[in-house]
Amino acid sequence: MSLFKYRKKGNYHYDFQFKGKTYRGTLGTSKLTVARDRLRAIRNRIEDAYYGTNRGGIDKTFEEAAKEYQASRKHAVSDSMMDIEFYSLQHLLPVFGKMMLSQITDKDLKAYQQARLAERAAPATINLEYDAFRGIMKMFKWWDGIRDNVRKLPVGDFHGIALSPDEAWWLVRVCAKSVARYLAVVVVLALSTTMRDEEIRLLRWWQVNLVGCYLEVRKSKTKHGSGRVIPLNPFAMRAMTWWANQFPDRHQDDYVFPHERSSMGRDGKARRKTIPTRALGSWKKCWQTAKKRAGVKCRFHDLRHTAITWMLEAGIPYAIVAGIAGWSASQAIHMAKRYGHIGQRPYLDAVWAIQDRFGVLATPPLLAPADCPLDDAEFEVEESPHSEAWTDLDECADLIDASRGELCA
Repeated sequence: MSLFKYRKKGNYHYDFQFKGKTYRGTLGTSKLTVARDRLRAIRNRIEDAYYGTNRGGIDKTFEEAAKEYQASRKHAVSDSMMDIEFYSLQHLLPVFGKMMLSQITDKDLKAYQQARLAERAAPATINLEYDAFRGIMKMFKWWDGIRDNVRKLPVGDFHGIALSPDEAWWLVRVCAKSVARYLAVVVVLALSTTMRDEEIRLLRWWQVNLVGCYLEVRKSKTKHGSGRVIPLNPFAMRAMTWWANQFPDRHQDDYVFPHERSSMGRDGKARRKTIPTRALGSWKKCWQTAKKRAGVKCRFHDLRHTAITWMLEAGIPYAIVAGIAGWSASQAIHMAKRYGHIGQRPYLDAVWAIQDRFGVLATPPLLAPADCPLDDAEFEVEESPHSEAWTDLDECADLIDASRGELCA
């Protein structure tokens, strides 16, 4: 049995024979002790498969292993990670639940990945399920025989989109006509506060201060997002005040968006059944209907992208945006690049700011030859060549602002 490196600083590789068959591969580590353990596990797995024994790991069904894995992770990871693994197992268990860990091969995992792609699941989602699968197999020492032949799926650079002001305005108008009366308020709140859908859905009235014009996010996806205080702009305040008036007998512990079933009666009037102590389950169906009617293609999370993009385009400092969005200081620049879908106008403003330092577009004096025959006047530019386009954009922005004012009124 051979254990070696092709390069001095590379990973260890193995090469051995068993029953006339040669096995070669990489161990994925440059540490000798780890490489020896992994090679021993691979060797044991091959021998166990040949002799029908079990020395490589603890053999049980995938469903039993998943329960033990979740129990062991309960106090070791955050609640959000537990939720991710829980939803990942909802897809893994129907496929692997009844299989013994020793029977699962790399081909089974590859087939699972392809089946999920056929179901139009996102590669990033499948990779989260891959992580949960790997954690279970590693815990019971059955991963080393699979890891070399299976990889995560490549994920594209698409992180979302930002709506234009007219798209956002039209979307709110369409949502206001929905049978689900909460939908327009939810959309306005997402566009005005950068809150995630789960943060909005679980919001309670004691977190909302309509007198001080702010709300508090108690539980968030990240540690830095929990406990942040977000001011409410006039657009959000008008929507939240109207929504509060729909529940004159509300209690502080009631959900802001309670469980509610809406239907249209034969008389054309909406009928609703509300349970204030139970949070709204999902607005997926009415949200999809509103998007289709508005002709806007986006995810609900893109409303968060839109709000952050508008703040960045307005020149709001990264630290302020990070505080509102719930980012850590170390991740502010990275997340701003991911969420900020900034158009070309701020870049034009930036490069023309350089020109403003010269006063006119002229050859910089330090770079001009001493005997330059051209007069500086030939280089003078009275206004930016983009001024006409900028005027059009300003008119468009004024029109949208006027439309927003009409909506708020």
